[in-house]
Amino acid sequence: MKHLFFYLFCLLALLHVAGCGDRHPAYVIGVSQCSDDDWRTQLNMEICREAQFYPNVSVEVRTANDDSRQQIRDIDALTARDVDVLVVSPNVVDDITPAIDRARSKGIPVILVDRRTRSQQGTAYVGADNYDIGRQAGEYIAHRLQGKGKMVEITGLSASTPAIERHKGMMDVLQGYPDIQVVAQADAGWLENRAETVFDSLLHLYPHIDLVFAHNDRMAAGAY
Repeated sequence: MKHLFFYLFCLLALLHVAGCGDRHPAYVIGVSQCSDDDWRTQLNMEICREAQFYPNVSVEVRTANDDSRQQIRDIDALTARDVDVLVVSPNVVDDITPAIDRARSKGIPVILVDRRTRSQQGTAYVGADNYDIGRQAGEYIAHRLQGKGKMVEITGLSASTPAIERHKGMMDVLQGYPDIQVVAQADAGWLENRAETVFDSLLHLYPHIDLVFAHNDRMAAGAY
């Protein structure tokens, strides 16, 4: 996450060096979060904490609570305010893309965090290689099951890039193991309680499961 802070504040310094002596906020960082969970709450706190070292910088955080339409409204509102930088964690791939493009058309730098969109206009991306995460999971699954067994995949929000890329990485590996069957897949939206509910239903349909791959730890806990 240090790279995110480095990028943000180097960019702000380049915008207007003379503003560094101004005690009134001269620059606004707009943050649009797709969801409200412990990880993102901590991320917001760290962005705001870092901004406190820069008296001429203020941060406005908006959270969409997993609602793409709300996130579009949030991004458009921050764009209308002419914020100096937008930090966006997109809820889903396609829905948020036009809002990102609208911000970029006004010359606002957009830093995507954790998730991507289909926009080619984003200024930077800070996050994991989710395809590689899925690939490594696939290799572990093949090793753990010794090339044979039945498994269930509990995905994050299926239209979000981490879920898409983690699934693809896993499946690309498992294509080489025809005796490993993905008997079911369920979207639990990254949420523990939803994973518990969907997996409970799956257990009635598939009582003999050798392994469960969940896309994050909270869903793993719910399935467990």
